[in-house]
This record gives sequence, structure tokens and C-alpha cells, in this order.
Amino acid sequence: MKTFALTCIALGTVALAACSGPDPVDEVEAPPAATTYSFAKADLHRAAPKDICRQSDPDFALRLMGRVDAALPEESRGSAQFDQFFVQDSGDGAGQKEAVLRFTARHNGQDGVMMFAIGPFASQGCVVGPMRASVGGDLFKDAGKHAFAIP
Repeated sequence: MKTFALTCIALGTVALAACSGPDPVDEVEAPPAATTYSFAKADLHRAAPKDICRQSDPDFALRLMGRVDAALPEESRGSAQFDQFFVQDSGDGAGQKEAVLRFTARHNGQDGVMMFAIGPFASQGCVVGPMRASVGGDLFKDAGKHAFAIP
């Protein structure tokens, strides 16, 4: 009877160990490696960035928008709001990339006016060079419209 009781206790211990969850340390996984240079406003609220630039530098978007805000006319400063960032082929035939930043800001006394800025982009370090901003949302039709430089 004693052997039977010990066997039951041993089986019960094995059963409990098999049913228990994994060690909490095992559950923590590193975020998946980012594969894109694109992110939108909704992505700013994700726990872990899914884009390369913000995964390597969490303040990437904040610093980029700081550059935009500093380049706005004095009466518009503080009004810039991020909308979208992506990288595209510059169309120069040499394979160069350019960063495109869509944002809204105060313009001519009106809040929330859609604007965009385009500048050279180096994937190594996610470096965005000097940008040229325009008022409007169409990258082709509005290019150069009320343009201003973003150093």
C-alpha cells in the first residue's frame, strides 16, 4: 500500500509539472526585426515599433518633427502634427532613396493644413538630409507649392 501511495504522489507531481505554464522568463520574446521604413500616426502608439528607424532610435519621429516645427514660420510653430513617414525611390535613375514626411500644420491662419516634406535618405543610421516642404497632399501636383526648407 505504501508503494502504491508513493507511486500516486509521484504521478501527481509529474502531472502537475506537465500542466503548469512555461517559466515567465520563457514567455518574453524579442520584438520581430523590423523590415520597413514606413510608419503612420497610428503606429506611434504601438508598444514596439515595427519600422527600422524607430526600432533603432525610439526618438526618430520626435526629432524629425522637431526639425519641421523649427522650420515653420513663427506664427505656425508648435502646430506641426505627424501623419506619415515612408521612403521611396528618388526617381533619379541612380537608385537613391528619399524620405517623405506627411504632416499637418497651421498655414495662413488655418489649422491642420496638409503638408509634406521630401529629402535624401540614407538607410545606414536612418539619416534624413535637408528637406523641402510643400503645402498640400499630392506629392506631384503640390510639389513646390508655398515651399520652404527644412534644414
